[in-house]
Amino acid sequence: MPDFTTALHQQLAEQTPGAVPPFAEVRHRARVRARTRVALGAVAAAVTVAGGGVLAAWAADGGPSPSPAASSAASPPDRITVNGRQLTRTGVTEVDTAWADEDDPSTLVVLAGTAPPHEGTFCNPYTVVRLLGEDAAAIRIVVDSYEVPPPSRAPGAVLACPAVKHPGKEHRLKLGAAVAGRALLNGATAVPVHDAGTVFSASYLPPGFSSPGQVYWDDHNRPELAGYSARTYRAGQGGELFIRAVDPVAEAFDVSHESQPSLFRPESGLDVIGRPTVRGSEGLLIAYSADMRCVRWRESRDLAVVVCWATGYTKPPPAIEELLRVAESLYRKR
Repeated sequence: MPDFTTALHQQLAEQTPGAVPPFAEVRHRARVRARTRVALGAVAAAVTVAGGGVLAAWAADGGPSPSPAASSAASPPDRITVNGRQLTRTGVTEVDTAWADEDDPSTLVVLAGTAPPHEGTFCNPYTVVRLLGEDAAAIRIVVDSYEVPPPSRAPGAVLACPAVKHPGKEHRLKLGAAVAGRALLNGATAVPVHDAGTVFSASYLPPGFSSPGQVYWDDHNRPELAGYSARTYRAGQGGELFIRAVDPVAEAFDVSHESQPSLFRPESGLDVIGRPTVRGSEGLLIAYSADMRCVRWRESRDLAVVVCWATGYTKPPPAIEELLRVAESLYRKR
């Protein structure tokens, strides 16, 4: 039986919005992403060092981390105040995902604060990223973790996570040069770095969807799986459209390790309802569920792509012509 903290985080993950009901194949991914990408509100939080003095100002959408000029290798404060509540530093935490911004290759985006619960933690931590330095070979950061101390409790009493639980946050660090080609170190730990500019975007989206969507990588922080990238667009009332691309290594992993059947599995395991030509290659049109249609093809020998669109349980399936139009409109910025 999992301990209370683990069970609590599992329950929170199950209850977090993000999994569109008809997405049986992707529901477990949405639960993982719910721990890593929780949209924040529009209120800014002022973070102050205990005893006075502003440490940084964080916008609620992830906000900027300190600029290179403001970054420091000095010891971090033991306590900070966030929205009027004092948090205590618990140490250095890991990076969930890091990538170069798709519009600005010299901006590093660091997603942190979504680490699985571990001994001694009570809630998801609030994170502060310090840029220690950069040179032609490496970018050096430290992600500090802050949490509210758990309240005292009587023996046998059950504690719920208080309202100060913080979702994972995207910290944006403007660097002196492009991210590409440089290693990223969180303390002494090497962190894989992705490039959002190489993730497929759609220049055409059906009514109700809007750009830029949400990029993500299902690489489990394993460098050999860096060839799995995706972008998701959402519409109101349950609509979701996503693009996935995998290289051969990521494709093999996806097929063999999915908790639900993979969209890249052999044709014999799919409900194929057509074979349209997509971007010059033969494609497979797949009826995944009553309201979800996908089209899959090989962009090249080393790259397989699938585009899926689900409308929601109570709606008819999407128009095939529209789905194919989205597929034909794909492009990459870099």
